Amino acid sequence: VTIVPFWPKDFEFKIKKEKVLETINHGSKFHILTYFDFYGNKGIRRYTFENAEYSRITYDLSDNQLTNEDNYPIPLYQAFDSQAELIDSEVPTSIDIASKNLKIYLEKDKLLITLDRYRNTTKIISLDLKSNAVGVANFETSESDRKKQITNSNSFVHKNNLFQLALSKDSLWLRITDKDSRQLRKEFKNDKESEITFKNSPIYQEGSLFLGSNQRELEQNKQLLRKMRKSRIGVSVFQINDMLELSLGGVKDVARGSAPMMMPMNPVPVPGVPVEPIMITPVFGAYQSYTSSRAVFVKSLLDKNTLDHLQGDAGKNVFERLKDFTDELDPKLETTFRYKNFLIYGYYRKGEYHLVKFRV
Repeated sequence: VTIVPFWPKDFEFKIKKEKVLETINHGSKFHILTYFDFYGNKGIRRYTFENAEYSRITYDLSDNQLTNEDNYPIPLYQAFDSQAELIDSEVPTSIDIASKNLKIYLEKDKLLITLDRYRNTTKIISLDLKSNAVGVANFETSESDRKKQITNSNSFVHKNNLFQLALSKDSLWLRITDKDSRQLRKEFKNDKESEITFKNSPIYQEGSLFLGSNQRELEQNKQLLRKMRKSRIGVSVFQINDMLELSLGGVKDVARGSAPMMMPMNPVPVPGVPVEPIMITPVFGAYQSYTSSRAVFVKSLLDKNTLDHLQGDAGKNVFERLKDFTDELDPKLETTFRYKNFLIYGYYRKGEYHLVKFRV
């Protein structure tokens, strides 16, 4: 093994009149996304760091007006007023993450920012990674005659398709649109009194926020809709071979007064017991969110090409199989990362460190 010495270099980096939107590792480079909005000038900046140097690209949004559902312009600080969630489409996404209204997706040569602040529209901001080209597109959540019925909505991007979930007092519907051609590809709708025609699992309810210790099943569609109306709703998509596994549901926010007590960042060492450092990779963070979900949801299977509903059991995805494996352990020093078509899970137990691979 050849050990190459490395000495970190310090350099000065300052931003003025900008707010940080997100930090991203992509293409073996580190990026910081910021935004600004002052004196009629507004846009997004991408700082790219490599070899102790950085470059800056500005995406001008002055001519791309962001509006609310009444078509009035809104400033960027209002559009980006919540924590952005970075989506890794190569692993399952929990309803907790999918239900956020500000999400960022990584594509080969683009960054996509989706905004679901308003119930009738999904906005997609596209940033070209090879230039300063920027685009803003609006996608209606439903047909015009349904807009007044919508109480909540959200979206998820998977490859070329935009999945939009909308909820009314009596119904839920799912629209799938080609985001490039803007053509509607498929739509599913169910009312509260009928069985969900495109589901492939029971209606699951997880976590103490829904008065259940772990997971239980709900029998009626109207129970799902009632709980979703009181929650942040979301839809997530994960490809398994030639199928798309969809999760549709909602999650309740944790009240400030009832948040669980956090463990200290620097635990007190105990003789013979390894002190656990923080080993959070993006994949491990997604796994932690998935396995600690406090959501009500249902699964659906679609053909990846035609988007037709498929019959059969949804089964367990890679995160659920990993959770079944860890339930039998008392692991320490956990981490999870992706390698080719596998998910690698690492853990310490009884004096040894183990690496276990799961096929995605």
